[in-house]
Amino acid sequence: MVTFDRGMKTKVICAYRARFPRNIGKMAERILRAVPEQYTLGLDSIILVDRIRRSKSRDAVGIYVRKSASELPHVEIAVETLYEDMPGLVFFLPLVARLLLSEVMFHEVGHHYQTLIRTPKKSAIEKHAEDFSTMMMRRAFPGWRFVLRSLSRLISPLRRSFSNTVIGADTVDIAFGKEKANYEQTQNLESDDNETE
Repeated sequence: MVTFDRGMKTKVICAYRARFPRNIGKMAERILRAVPEQYTLGLDSIILVDRIRRSKSRDAVGIYVRKSASELPHVEIAVETLYEDMPGLVFFLPLVARLLLSEVMFHEVGHHYQTLIRTPKKSAIEKHAEDFSTMMMRRAFPGWRFVLRSLSRLISPLRRSFSNTVIGADTVDIAFGKEKANYEQTQNLESDDNETE
């Protein structure tokens, strides 16, 4: 287990065993630097793990753990789950790997920020975290939506070639938004055409 704590209040802890061509811990540390300290007050750490064990969903990519009697507040990100269905090409495009990790990290930090501002409605929790993530993505990566839309043209054919795999799980699906919806509509139309033949 490796811990990065170069003067930052919130630590990045690498507790994963999966091997990647890039140092995900250093990437996470760089992303964390983009978050103003006011949003991470009291957040002990970002822990990078292979898989999240405490989630109901086996495919969960991130989780925020609130402060309890036995734990300090922290974020867990399942890097193996996040990157497992990615073609190796993604790691040679470091911006893509960083964007995927950033979206998850910012979303979970958004959940921590909710505890600081005491978001009143439970129904608004996920929307608030998504809005926070979008705000931070704009701040950290000006023009990120343009980059993702451009890269979707490259990644979409790769997605189709991995028939049952979903690249980057929900993270890329959220980021690509319209492209995902258009792709699903096309797939539905093609399957309808095949059934009528």
